[in-house]
Amino acid sequence: MFDAKLHIEMNASTADGLRHLEMRWPTDQEWDVRQRARKHIMRSLGRGRFVTENPMPGPQDLELYNAIRVNGAGDLTMGEAEFVLNILAQCDVTNVAVDGNQVSVEMSVPTGTVTHHLRLPSIDQIQSFRRAASKTIELPHGVNEIRTSIMPGAQLYDACGGRSDDYADGVVPALHKDAAVRLTIAHIQSEFGPRKDDENF
Repeated sequence: MFDAKLHIEMNASTADGLRHLEMRWPTDQEWDVRQRARKHIMRSLGRGRFVTENPMPGPQDLELYNAIRVNGAGDLTMGEAEFVLNILAQCDVTNVAVDGNQVSVEMSVPTGTVTHHLRLPSIDQIQSFRRAASKTIELPHGVNEIRTSIMPGAQLYDACGGRSDDYADGVVPALHKDAAVRLTIAHIQSEFGPRKDDENF
């Protein structure tokens, strides 16, 4: 059972040694501010090849950690704050099952396993989601900066009747809603889209 009202405790290896941390769960808005500030960089290597660089630790990580730490949790560096927040944000898919127009997404989150149920989104909904959830800025020298938001995914989750019995008071964080939607769309593309090795493609 995931309860966003409970504090999260963990041990982290820092420059000052092993440290015990206690934090509250960030609000949807706090998560989204951090997400939108993180820059995914795609660099062109020429001849149609690209390399994508994961976001570097930044002030947004430290600002969010400082906002959620409680009961005397100590200072962290930007890199340590990013590491801790990435643990809190963990949403790893363990199973996706489709039955008619209904999908069940099982995910591993820091408190255990949760299962989400929602209707399959339509093509129009998926296209609208993609336009809203990701913005690409073209920079000089073949570099693209990509920024994402979790709120369009959370809105699509609600529009598809998303629900889960694995959350206290039925309150599902936007971060988890967004992950469930992204995993659903990825599954649709993988299982139901055309394949390059399909003789009819």
